[in-house]
Amino acid sequence: MSGTLRFDRRSIPAELSDIGQWPTADDSGLDADARSLLARRIQAMTLFVDGSTSLRAIGRETGLRINDLYRLFERCITRHEDGRIYGCRALLPWLHTQPYERSATVKASGAGGASGAFAQLLQRYPDIAQWIERKVAARSRPHATLKRFPARSGDCTLVFLPSAGRRVSRRTNTRSTRNTSVSDRWHVT
Repeated sequence: MSGTLRFDRRSIPAELSDIGQWPTADDSGLDADARSLLARRIQAMTLFVDGSTSLRAIGRETGLRINDLYRLFERCITRHEDGRIYGCRALLPWLHTQPYERSATVKASGAGGASGAFAQLLQRYPDIAQWIERKVAARSRPHATLKRFPARSGDCTLVFLPSAGRRVSRRTNTRSTRNTSVSDRWHVT
């Protein structure tokens, strides 16, 4: 065995076998090449779920590889945040159905290689994520005044680190912060 499990296309439930019932994809923002790729993917999934066309024939007709058919079908039946399956929306070129999740540790270097590090930080420290959300929400209020943000990305640390430092210094305090509210632990201006 190769270690991968393939299902029989005849076992696809009836509610998934009618691609016309799937959520549709909005192709209005796509260029001609991307629109063509989306149309070929939709045609491939229509033939795939129908089950009467061989995988090789689907590949010849649409230009998609057999492995891509299974991968695309899995994307299509993935649950969207709206509660439904992605459906044809998953066939849009360059659409991510799962957010990137960094698994490697971040190595400090100026040469890049830190993709996903900020999301990993926010996942690890949800208080920081809540603080940022509050700051963004405060900026979104119509009566809020916007402060000029530093021009260089390195200067962002000058804005962020003082709050993070307050959080760290509070964390080293001997009293527990477990039952305190976020606003007690963060000095929000």
